[in-house]
Amino acid sequence: MIPELLNLMIPVSLGELADKLTILGIKRRRLKDEGGLKNVEREYRLLTELWSRVAPADAQLSQLRVALQA
Repeated sequence: MIPELLNLMIPVSLGELADKLTILGIKRRRLKDEGGLKNVEREYRLLTELWSRVAPADAQLSQLRVALQA
């Protein structure tokens, strides 16, 4: 893999970011491979930090994210 491509910054909607976080959350619970889990944890942490900076402080939106991961 080309290292320069590992940290691309692309515009996405809040909905796409929520979808990505939901998928990563599911992978965090189900993935057994240590290497894969490490990558998922890293990406989840970075995107969660981003979410906290850009997503509105909206309880309903936060509840929806939690419900999607169930």
